[in-house]
Amino acid sequence: MDAKSQLFKLLQSIGHTGEDITDYQSYSNGNGHSCDLTVTFPNGLEIYGYGTGAKITQAEIAASQDVIDQLHESHPELIVDWDKIYVDAQAGDALIKLGVYLSGNLNVSDNSLDLQRIETNKRLAKVFDKWQRDKDPDLAVLGNHLSEHKKASVVEALLWRRYNKQVITSDGPEHLELLIKAIT
Repeated sequence: MDAKSQLFKLLQSIGHTGEDITDYQSYSNGNGHSCDLTVTFPNGLEIYGYGTGAKITQAEIAASQDVIDQLHESHPELIVDWDKIYVDAQAGDALIKLGVYLSGNLNVSDNSLDLQRIETNKRLAKVFDKWQRDKDPDLAVLGNHLSEHKKASVVEALLWRRYNKQVITSDGPEHLELLIKAIT
């Protein structure tokens, strides 16, 4: 896969269509072609790439590689580790369950209905959209072309990252380990 395709795949992974936030300006330089690439994120961050090549496509690929290198070096927060998000999302989902079941409502049926209503991907994706409209800094680089599932996973992961230290005490993992040993 060439660097231009890699860049578009990377941008797609964080909710952007490459065409929406990239501007390729290619021109002949006498010995071949040059390309200036500007990638502009919704939060105002701009990354500039430059490349040369015998053909326009080669210059665009070289400029794309320049941007990818800068992303890795200077903006690693833009390289989303979806595996880590999905792990944190599972933990966030557990916090949602704990929140509902420990809410004080003793009616099991009501708790189950609340849980079914609260933790759907559709509802959590709406929370993502609201947080994004409210300019939540943790969502600043994410675009609005993420799937409902990815949006919901980001919300669950952020719930875990924001609330786990308030809910899980410093010795909590040891207690949970004992709990698991008691049932295995």
